[in-house]
Amino acid sequence: IDRNRFAQMIKQHSGSSNLNDYINRIRLDYAIIIMREQPRWTQVAIADACGMSLTTFKRCFAAKYHISPSRFRKQLLQAKA
Repeated sequence: IDRNRFAQMIKQHSGSSNLNDYINRIRLDYAIIIMREQPRWTQVAIADACGMSLTTFKRCFAAKYHISPSRFRKQLLQAKA
């Protein structure tokens, strides 16, 4: 498949601007699942399970959700209490 055609298909079907954005979106959605199901996991463990470095995980998470991963986890814990 042509590279440009592939890029068009990714954008059309996922709403992401490119393949990396699409993959990172899936990884971050998975991170949310992990945070809900495994509240004791560290950020390093979550980032690793998502296939990201800790730095990339924190940056991408904050960019997508407009909140840091640690603050998000705090809110999850408060909601459960």
